[in-house]
Amino acid sequence: MSLSKHYYFWVLLLICGCIVIARPAGRRVKRSLFHWQSAQQWEQRTAAPNGPESAWLTIPSAGIDTLVLNGFTAQQLNLAPCLEPILNNTLILSHRDTHFRGLKNINLGDEIRLEHRDGTQQTYRISDTLIIDASESEKVLRNIRNRNSLILLTCYPFNIIGPAPSRILILADPIQTLENSHPETHPYIRK
Repeated sequence: MSLSKHYYFWVLLLICGCIVIARPAGRRVKRSLFHWQSAQQWEQRTAAPNGPESAWLTIPSAGIDTLVLNGFTAQQLNLAPCLEPILNNTLILSHRDTHFRGLKNINLGDEIRLEHRDGTQQTYRISDTLIIDASESEKVLRNIRNRNSLILLTCYPFNIIGPAPSRILILADPIQTLENSHPETHPYIRK
């Protein structure tokens, strides 16, 4: 009889373990599938003209090459980084343990490329990083004015498990803007 109690205990423990890992594993699969489909649509320029796709973000030094969604909701943030205009700047938010995991490898002077739906490509250079308390992020963002900067925002530190007490803001100033030289190849441009 003792053997059967141990057997049921281990079976129950196995089932509980599967339940605990199923949700995060499902999210990871969903994000990976979304990223793959987004990359295909972006390359073929077949995404919906009024869809949530906003830009393509590339940070070579961080290994980041991903779609950025327009607007910010919790559901969107679980799928991809989200873009929000703030004053004269562009804010891109993402989770530190998914899409912005590679930001721990960035340095001042690294380049960031942002390609918009209309084919316009902007290149930025990282000029500053700020680590602030989570409660101060809105205040700090409001004080960054008239820079036309790209601001990347995520939780910090990168290696903590659970809610992070700080945020890292990465400021990047524009160094180059290339207009789309072949607008007819981009169906997003309204004629």
